[in-house]
Amino acid sequence: MKIWILLGSMMLSPPSLAADVPGSSDLPEVKRPSGSEIIRYAEGIQSAIRFPLERVERVNNRLVIDDELDIEGHLIDITYQLGPREDYVIYMNALESGLRQTGAEVLFSCESRGCGVSGLWANSLFKVRELYGPNGNQVFFAVKLAGDNPRYLSAYGIERGNR
Repeated sequence: MKIWILLGSMMLSPPSLAADVPGSSDLPEVKRPSGSEIIRYAEGIQSAIRFPLERVERVNNRLVIDDELDIEGHLIDITYQLGPREDYVIYMNALESGLRQTGAEVLFSCESRGCGVSGLWANSLFKVRELYGPNGNQVFFAVKLAGDNPRYLSAYGIERGNR
């Protein structure tokens, strides 16, 4: 079984012998999943970051998100591969709960089919094909972090059907 989580974009799967991607680091607000590795990392200024606040849909072969924030600024995109003993749902729930305890405001959350089609999240929104999996095996949340400067965090987790 493979599990992927995307923080800002994050991901899960059975362990491999590879180490974290060179130059990568964790976000200070996020406790790293136990036994995980950073397998994808990108950082930079973005002018159009789509931040969904509802399930994603496809209409006329186009990604449609009616309720979203269009954000520009510094983006850190981290994809984790979780270890074999980590349950992505437990991890995602603990992450969301921990962020709430720091004063983060949950703007949107969904799970399973309530998120829409996983292929839209993976391919059209995040552009990370490894995030594709069964629609019933996904979790997403978006939060506004506490503090004077507006900062946002989204996390998407999925358990893939392949082993």
